[in-house]
Amino acid sequence: MIPFAAKSFANTEGADDMRRVAIETLLTFDEGHEILADLSPSVTDELRWYALDKMKVSHHVPCVAIAKQIMNSAEEQEGERMKAAKLLIELQDLDGLLYFVLKVKETKRALLAYPEESTLRNVVSRDAIPLLMDLLEVAYENGFVDNKHYSIHNIIQGALTNTTLINDCFDEVKSRILDLIERKKKDNDDVRFLHVYLIRLEKEVRLNKSMKISLSAAIAQVDEILAG
Repeated sequence: MIPFAAKSFANTEGADDMRRVAIETLLTFDEGHEILADLSPSVTDELRWYALDKMKVSHHVPCVAIAKQIMNSAEEQEGERMKAAKLLIELQDLDGLLYFVLKVKETKRALLAYPEESTLRNVVSRDAIPLLMDLLEVAYENGFVDNKHYSIHNIIQGALTNTTLINDCFDEVKSRILDLIERKKKDNDDVRFLHVYLIRLEKEVRLNKSMKISLSAAIAQVDEILAG
């Protein structure tokens, strides 16, 4: 069964439904996961992303390795390399975010649009803050082409908010944003709107802390009742 499923998945001329069944079949075997990991880089159509999506939870390490292989391959189309970068971002690998930031710097245009902003909202590592700030700075450069209906500023701010709340690093983010405002305010007056973002962020940080305190207090009360 495994050899037949592997052959079916690798056959890019085959029906997509049959190949999806082959992927699901391979995932039921430990050996099948390894076969999918070996085959996915050479399968160049949309089904490789279906396979990687299925593998990303149970086989995180090979998924990261395959995505990096695709992202760093000069033989891959740019669209495929960007898909790999987005998958790496989802898997909390900063190489994917770095690739994305460098591509935005190179093109000077937003590469995400609603609802794809969820890609950056997956970022939670404190180590990602410098890259997110680089991205935010590029977005305030003269000549930058933003999305019409959903600004990349909102997307980056959402990622910074999540990262700040998860890592309790408001002071660091505030310092970096104030520094950005100071550097860019002569070139782009819109950067001053980041003051408004900082006010909102500080309110969210305070609310988040108060909720944690309330939860801790509630747990303490329950412990006292149970102890009594």
